[in-house]
Amino acid sequence: MRPDLIARIVNDPFGDPALFLSRRFEKTAFLFDIGDLSLGSRDLLKVTHVFLSHTHMDHFCGFDRLLRLLLGREKTVAVYGPPGIIQQVGARLSAYSWNLVHRYRDVLRFRVTEIGETTSRTHVFSSRLSFKAEEEMRGHAVSGGIRPILETEDLTVTAVPLDHGIPCIAYRVTETARIQIRPDALARHGYVPGPWLGKLKQALYAGRPGTDMIQPAGSPGHRAAGETGGHAAAAESPPPCSLGKLRDRLTKIRPGQSIVYITDLAGTRENIRRAAALARNADHLFIEAVFLEADQKHAGKKHHLTARQAGWIAGASGAKRYTLFHFSARYEKMNPGREETQAVFYAEAARGVAEGAAKRGRNTGPGGNAAPVPCPFSYPAAV
Repeated sequence: MRPDLIARIVNDPFGDPALFLSRRFEKTAFLFDIGDLSLGSRDLLKVTHVFLSHTHMDHFCGFDRLLRLLLGREKTVAVYGPPGIIQQVGARLSAYSWNLVHRYRDVLRFRVTEIGETTSRTHVFSSRLSFKAEEEMRGHAVSGGIRPILETEDLTVTAVPLDHGIPCIAYRVTETARIQIRPDALARHGYVPGPWLGKLKQALYAGRPGTDMIQPAGSPGHRAAGETGGHAAAAESPPPCSLGKLRDRLTKIRPGQSIVYITDLAGTRENIRRAAALARNADHLFIEAVFLEADQKHAGKKHHLTARQAGWIAGASGAKRYTLFHFSARYEKMNPGREETQAVFYAEAARGVAEGAAKRGRNTGPGGNAAPVPCPFSYPAAV
């Protein structure tokens, strides 16, 4: 089955970090970090949520481009980030004069949420009020470590604070069970595709009772197996059917995807433990690998991962697939070329994957569940 979540790194591995996560058949998208972007306007207009790891320039400088593109449109964009993000978004917005913004009929809003180690709070910036902040939700206590920050009918976003010399956030998007409509079953029962299938999926995602009734659409002249009597034309309007029967007749339900985005973290034991826990059994892990192993001390001073550490997290977490990005510019002109340089990063990561996977195998708990995996290495951060 083709995935409903389509994730891609926006720039090449040496460019500013950013992940674009779109949804098949939907005009919405998530954007993780917003530095210098190669995204076209068509993609940016789909963005409904921005998840910031932190606000170093290479992760945040594209905010103004998004603002300019969306201004004058009726839209609310949710922005998540580390402590200070409310003040920082407010500072970007207050840098402009808004005496003409009232001429726009449609209202643009940024709903900004800070993710702290133990607290969370939200403010809204609205073009109707010249982007002056309104407190929407008072700060409230949250548990430390991994916690949900967004929950909808069909997915959950969780986050965990990390240390990059400043607070930094890593994210995981997990779909609920994915519902697939079986074309062969549609034909067999005399149904045709249409908006009613979307309503069927929504009802299943929402957990509505199996006795609820759904109105299907039928094929002209078709009589479902076992039906007798009446005129063929009557099949154009089949009778309502219970949600439970339609689920059993027409759908396959499979586990949803999980996508993880981790960047800009020091290679400390606690950071690596948290990162591996967030990425546990992920379908696709996107993770920074800024330095090669030969520069491990420099990586520690810069609060970044080496390729080997990134690979270790991938292996220890049991992620099914991983993609490296955020390579340091110091390697961009390595001989013999960029592709060969990327191969070096992945070769070092593969070593870490093997080490992490071996450690995970030795830490399997009862029933085959992975127990917490201790990290075998860390490099000192700058003092």
